[in-house]
Amino acid sequence: MSSMPTLIATRTANEPRPSSGPLYGRPVPVRGRPGRLLGVAAGYLLVLGLTAVAFVWTSGGQWADDQLTSRAAGTFAAARTLLSLAGNPVVLALLLLLVLVVGAARGRTWAGVAGVGALLCSVVGADALKLAMPRPDFEFPGYSHNSFPSGHVAGATGLMFALMLVSPARARWWLAFVGTAGVPVIASATMAAGWHRLSDALGAVALASALCCLAAAVLVRWRPAAPGRSYPPVPVRWRGGLPVRRRGLAGARDRGARDRGARDQSPGRSWPAAALLTVVGPLLVGAVAVVLPIGPGQFFATVLVGEFTALSMGVVAGVLCAARV
Repeated sequence: MSSMPTLIATRTANEPRPSSGPLYGRPVPVRGRPGRLLGVAAGYLLVLGLTAVAFVWTSGGQWADDQLTSRAAGTFAAARTLLSLAGNPVVLALLLLLVLVVGAARGRTWAGVAGVGALLCSVVGADALKLAMPRPDFEFPGYSHNSFPSGHVAGATGLMFALMLVSPARARWWLAFVGTAGVPVIASATMAAGWHRLSDALGAVALASALCCLAAAVLVRWRPAAPGRSYPPVPVRWRGGLPVRRRGLAGARDRGARDRGARDQSPGRSWPAAALLTVVGPLLVGAVAVVLPIGPGQFFATVLVGEFTALSMGVVAGVLCAARV
């Protein structure tokens, strides 16, 4: 039985060495999977609708909103000052520019564009829902108009998600902790100023989470395949014009470096971090809320917003890593 001839590639002395391909230590191009992102986005849209039904369209929900957003004396002026700074158009423009600059500096320009688009859609979508959604009048004191969801909270949450889109995987978890501490402060300020209720903050976080996942799904679906995203290249040495993988202790070090890189970017490592964030998030928010001049009801509402924000930050950061965004 005759065997097939074996073709051996040779390289002349002046021929440049190739720098791509699995033979030279680089992985095959990898595409992300938008299915998970679309599923998470659909889940958050469902949460948005259920929050509106439970808190806006029922008498019990409106009563709970009224009890949990009772303002403490002396918090109105401080809350209005914080919200006027957060809603300043110049500040918003600088933050949008920051997302684009970080994206361009990291070679992720389209991710920056997607993040800015998700942030703007979060703010515009919140304002559109406030105008379009009816609010039944169950004769509760306080708010007579519909304020679901909050544009300020949606903007703050969308900003953190936009920064996640342009950041490396490890930095996303630091941003998640920052968002877990910062978004509830904005939500508490909107309640202290008399602009919004607890349900408005929860709906805003759900809306921004859904739009971030949709933007990431579009980014994953239409971007070109990115080579070298699954693990670092394995060093090779050349002998007689052919690449030769190192053996012995040196080869073991090369394989160990490759395996460590693959584990660092593995989606399986994201979910323990998400679980840790969900547990630590309320404690962090509680520590921040203690120093705020707010009443007991608003303190409890702030912690609830912090818990939902921590959960959303962890889920979105985890699914971004799992989808290789």
